[in-house]
Amino acid sequence: MPEIGASDQIEKCFSRNAVFNPLLSNTDSLFINGRYAEVPVSIDSEETISVLATNVCGSAQKFVHVRAVDCTCNFFVPNAFTPNGDGVNDIFKPSLDCEPDEFELKIFSRWGECVFETADPAMGWNGASNESGYYAPNGVYAYQVEYKAVINGVLSRENQTGHVSLLR
Repeated sequence: MPEIGASDQIEKCFSRNAVFNPLLSNTDSLFINGRYAEVPVSIDSEETISVLATNVCGSAQKFVHVRAVDCTCNFFVPNAFTPNGDGVNDIFKPSLDCEPDEFELKIFSRWGECVFETADPAMGWNGASNESGYYAPNGVYAYQVEYKAVINGVLSRENQTGHVSLLR
């Protein structure tokens, strides 16, 4: 008899198709929702699919629920900060609602000089330069944030650039 090795539930990201790749044995033909299919099968919606495997001896059927999940890491970057020591908005730090596997934040002066760099997502820029210790003057600075995170089993790589205003 044919056998279907698959979980009762798989997850797909809202914006992506799921790849359904059941482990089949003793199977001549595979049908998904009544249509002939070959593995792997791309599933584009949240639904319960009928999986039917057949051979000359008979058939096996399984129902698999495809559940849509959020695979995004929401990301927020402030557009200004005031590192004046008053305890309010003193640090420029992007915020992510996921735990990145890799992270890099770079801050650049208007001349393209990297004035701050960190690989620690918990560390922000206080307006001082990494190497010289001087405090950067008021102005607009470019930033670049790159991170990699696995969310609900999906690898997400993001690269965001923009500008932040330093106001003392």
